[in-house]
Amino acid sequence: MELTEFECQNKEEAVKKAVIQIKYDEEKLEAIKRYMGRKQVVLEEELKETLQKLYEKHVPLAVREYIEGRADEERVEPRRKHVRNEGDREAREETRRMEETQPVEEE
Repeated sequence: MELTEFECQNKEEAVKKAVIQIKYDEEKLEAIKRYMGRKQVVLEEELKETLQKLYEKHVPLAVREYIEGRADEERVEPRRKHVRNEGDREAREETRRMEETQPVEEE
């Protein structure tokens, strides 16, 4: 199973992901993959769904809401910085253009 540090999918845009490794009987794992493949089921997706159910079962609602709120803020904040930086850049360019077009006064 190959995961990247940052996955961008729908709502999960730019959410940092952890990699989980477990030891499991190789023969059993191959059997799972074989029979899931016949049903066109992806092991990684099934594992993600199971982890989500564990998360919802064991993590209190208030904590889940806090974590989700932070994730929402982190997705919005880079956009705000980008907009602010774009505005700063535009202001600098406008100032530069104005300076270039104004005649230099000789003393």
